[in-house]
Amino acid sequence: MATHSTERVELPAFARMAQFAAFAPGLFRSQVKDGQTAYLRLEYQAGALTYRLVGPELGATELRVLQALVALATRQQVRVANRPATVSDSPLDKVAWLLGQSSQVATSYNEVARAAGYVANSGAVTRRVREALERMYSVQVFVSVTGNPKSFEAGRLFTELSGRDDGLVVGVCPLLAAALLGVPGNYLRLDMHEARRLKTDAARLLHQRLHWIDAGKRREIGVDTLVGYVWPEPACNATARKRRERVREALAELEALLGWGVASPRPGIVSVHRPEPVGTVTGHPSEQSRPPVKTVTRPCRNGRARVLA
Repeated sequence: MATHSTERVELPAFARMAQFAAFAPGLFRSQVKDGQTAYLRLEYQAGALTYRLVGPELGATELRVLQALVALATRQQVRVANRPATVSDSPLDKVAWLLGQSSQVATSYNEVARAAGYVANSGAVTRRVREALERMYSVQVFVSVTGNPKSFEAGRLFTELSGRDDGLVVGVCPLLAAALLGVPGNYLRLDMHEARRLKTDAARLLHQRLHWIDAGKRREIGVDTLVGYVWPEPACNATARKRRERVREALAELEALLGWGVASPRPGIVSVHRPEPVGTVTGHPSEQSRPPVKTVTRPCRNGRARVLA
């Protein structure tokens, strides 16, 4: 008689997130739960490049699944194929090079679910993970040099998606894979133990966006800026007040569950302290004693998100 191992695979401790996805203003947002999928038409600038993303709107579920997938890929140490020895100094040539690479993450629905903090071996959760992957697969990415929209490169958030029973193979967008593979550039190390403990969509969205604060540092930020991290579109006065209340509740969740420090030094401003990691729940070394990972120290302050007409 066949025996089944009861040993549980250790959950990934961190995800090496690319700035392209981690700080894209409005890429992930709190959604209205009305059963309908809105359309994403997002354009923003970061450095010398302008990104335009088109596809179905992405919410906190997609954020959780992407974090889990990147965390699993980080642990697997995914490699690209046909990597050239040199890359041109042109920003668009670098983008073209990245889009020409290939990378695969071999995983399963249950592994992604557990890494994201969902209950595994659940038909409802498997369906949620599959639908989130399908929506992200449908998102197209266009990259151009700012001020020169006639020259661009295009790709998808995922380059490949296939499932066999519980098995999954996902081709990761090379713009994401650059961070996974240690290609020079800005990316952050997102603590998955923290991410899995959060309860609300607003707290999850703020948790990732606030990783521009270095561990152990305190920074001040406007409440309305935080509201924009969760709901990028403007709102009427009554809705705006409710959103500020929900953001303060989400900050209280970060404080209560993760030990982040939150204070209100003056009206409309909050001071957020992101504590230094002292160890993981599995007893592994803290972030400070692992191999160094370049961390983003500020958000894309020059980035502008707008809905395209």
